[in-house]
Amino acid sequence: MTTHLRHRQHGFSLVELMIAMAIGLALLAGVTHIFTSSKATQDPHGRLPGLRQPAFHDPE
Repeated sequence: MTTHLRHRQHGFSLVELMIAMAIGLALLAGVTHIFTSSKATQDPHGRLPGLRQPAFHDPE
């Protein structure tokens, strides 16, 4: 009786790589959406919302 050794492949299959890429792409899209929406709520001059500028200008 001869025993045949089955050689197992090491690494990831194509399906596993495609699933990992899809998950990574979804995460990247979510982070990008959060980043762009948080930038849109900031003042055009880059200040955080809720901070006020003084009502007067002190000329030097």
